[in-house]
Amino acid sequence: MGVTATAVRQRLARLLDASLVDRTGTADGRGRPSHRYDLTDAGRRTLGDNLADLACALWQEIHEIADPHLRKSVVDGAIRRMANGYANRVFGDSVEERLNSAAQIFAERDIAITVEKTDEDSLPVLRVLQCPYPDLAKDDHRVCEMEKQLFSEVIGGPVELCQCRQEGDTGCTFQAEQSYESVED
Repeated sequence: MGVTATAVRQRLARLLDASLVDRTGTADGRGRPSHRYDLTDAGRRTLGDNLADLACALWQEIHEIADPHLRKSVVDGAIRRMANGYANRVFGDSVEERLNSAAQIFAERDIAITVEKTDEDSLPVLRVLQCPYPDLAKDDHRVCEMEKQLFSEVIGGPVELCQCRQEGDTGCTFQAEQSYESVED
């Protein structure tokens, strides 16, 4: 980019001082420590990215719909639309393969998700380390239920929300409820 390392450090220091980015250390083993820089809400707003504001406003409007059947229909339709957008990118015959495939899609969007198994006989667990909807989820637990429904549709089988950031956990954890060998399209 034609910029010296010193210039980059100085710019990052100014962004940190202005509270436009946050810095967290990452442990990569030996050697010099590395850091991850993420935009803060204030930083995101300076970029003109107001999609989070739009999502919050739409979410609030949806939940003000008086007719519960219509409200559920709108939310279910949005989830189906999102799941259909991911459907052609989620592959695998087993639930674990499909969870790994879904985790990869979110990783491309810088949303940290891992797939773990506690032992050979257990069903896989999807651990969402970074909430994809932080502005929505901080005030409304229904977002977590929406995410549960989305993951169920994406992997083609039910998942259960086992841990939730809203309840003080470090992240949300979804457990596949059943094991199956193949997924019907």
